[in-house]
Amino acid sequence: MACYRFTHYLAPLAILFLLFSAVTPASGATSGQAEFEQGLAASRNGDHQQAIKAYLQAQRAGFDKPALQYNLGVSYFRLADYAKAAQQFEQLTGDPQWAALAHYNLGLVARRLDDPDRAADHFEQAYRRSDNARLRALAASALDRLPGTRADAGTTLSATVAVGYDSNVALAPDAETVNLTDNSDLFVEAGAVINHRLSADRNRARYLFGGLHLRQYLDVSEFDQQSLRLGFNQEQILQRWQLDLRAYLDSIHVDSDRFEQSLNFAAHARRPLGGGRDLRVHYQAGLIDGGSRYAYLDGWEQRLGIDSLLPTGAGWLRFGYQLELNDRDDLEQNGEFFSYSPTRHSLFARLTLPDAGHWRYTLRGEYRYSNYDDPYRISNGTIEEVSREDHRYLAGIRAQQRLADKTALFVDYRYIDNDSNITAYDYARHQVMGGIEARY
Repeated sequence: MACYRFTHYLAPLAILFLLFSAVTPASGATSGQAEFEQGLAASRNGDHQQAIKAYLQAQRAGFDKPALQYNLGVSYFRLADYAKAAQQFEQLTGDPQWAALAHYNLGLVARRLDDPDRAADHFEQAYRRSDNARLRALAASALDRLPGTRADAGTTLSATVAVGYDSNVALAPDAETVNLTDNSDLFVEAGAVINHRLSADRNRARYLFGGLHLRQYLDVSEFDQQSLRLGFNQEQILQRWQLDLRAYLDSIHVDSDRFEQSLNFAAHARRPLGGGRDLRVHYQAGLIDGGSRYAYLDGWEQRLGIDSLLPTGAGWLRFGYQLELNDRDDLEQNGEFFSYSPTRHSLFARLTLPDAGHWRYTLRGEYRYSNYDDPYRISNGTIEEVSREDHRYLAGIRAQQRLADKTALFVDYRYIDNDSNITAYDYARHQVMGGIEARY
């Protein structure tokens, strides 16, 4: 029992050591830095009331850095003000450099509040996200000591409800092209994802998962969408790589007609590189059945991509490349031929900005080039052959505000411009939506 009590308190003390060795202020005076250093000195002396006072003074002076939020959370924790401690740590979970440490401390908070299941969730996040062997060992030890947690299984659920506006529902040059009086419409969207854990082995976790997505337009109901996903995945750690292997079935319906049904395999690998950086590679292959109405979509689709996360002065930049290969049956009728087997090259960048107040903003840009090896045969009185090429540009911004521990409000806008050498495939689209996300 004495040994247990010692190890029970060892983890918080060890993490505090990590804290003070990791948050040395940067050289060069900045506004509020002197107050921040006073807070550090008070913390080292065990005077956390004074430390909090100094940290808040530093914050009011404009010193608003992750190190301050983290140290402020630790001082609140040491004074048993767990609600305020959790608030500080939660703000750091979106920062790749601090996320693992923040989740570990949120686990400590949950454990003090006698919520072992939530503590287990946070310790597991810390274990999986960290590239620091010491922190991973602390998280593993904390998991092993938790009483009464889900020994072999656990279920999580996330849900989204949103409303929005789509300026180009049919992705067409104009409404007349698709025989619509108005190609823009309002919509309601809802989705849910459920994960059920089958094993408690943190180095080789297995899950069953499912997802449901619905979009209902106000007027253009023939473009209503319903999709369902069911699958199995295994997560494991191999050396410094974090692997996620998945097999799943997708079923997509448009206006209650089956659009696509596919059997998919995907492999994702992530390697933390330290300092909040990482490298990710992924591969996905799908065998697609378009059903009787969309039989020309039957065939294979493969995607191979690589991307990386890089902390910058402006925020956290993720950028990458994806290759997409398609081998579909295509459509041939009345002497005409339409290819649905493009080869696509995509470049993308996504910049997540530091929190501004209670909001977090993400900027996104993407360029995609598509070419179709088999030329189209189009009848305009005579048969004309055209090799289709598309250039698609996407720009978007997403703003998210945390409302509670596991609930957030979001607003999302994106603009797409597709430039094709076949006029019928030219289009521009504006889409804006806002809603609430929740995790349970």
